[in-house]
Amino acid sequence: MTFDRSCRPAGLAAAAVLAFAASTASAEEDVRFMITTTSDLAGLCAETPESLNYAAAIHMCHGYIVGVHQLHTAAIAASETGGIYCVPDPAPSRNQVVSDFVGWVAANEDAAAVPAVEGLMRFAAQAYPCN
Repeated sequence: MTFDRSCRPAGLAAAAVLAFAASTASAEEDVRFMITTTSDLAGLCAETPESLNYAAAIHMCHGYIVGVHQLHTAAIAASETGGIYCVPDPAPSRNQVVSDFVGWVAANEDAAAVPAVEGLMRFAAQAYPCN
């Protein structure tokens, strides 16, 4: 599979729009989630159903993780060197990945302050190494 480099500007524009949309609050709920560090992301992913912001937080968590995974998948397709992590077969559920990520951040305090995407990649590389 090859990566169509001709659509790169459109893809970047779409990513920018999605990032902006994800950072703005909805009309129904004035909640703004700023994901800068791994700890920020893990905090959203650790919200409990009892929280007033649970639905928004867990959707932001899942969306961020799925977005990073899709970016990683596209990068692998454009690379001949492989990826940072490899999804096992059968693949874990999103909920399992989120739960494992939250546990990993709690156990790896040094990762809490790094940029969220870096922390997520560190987790994925350890949890799902390529053989």
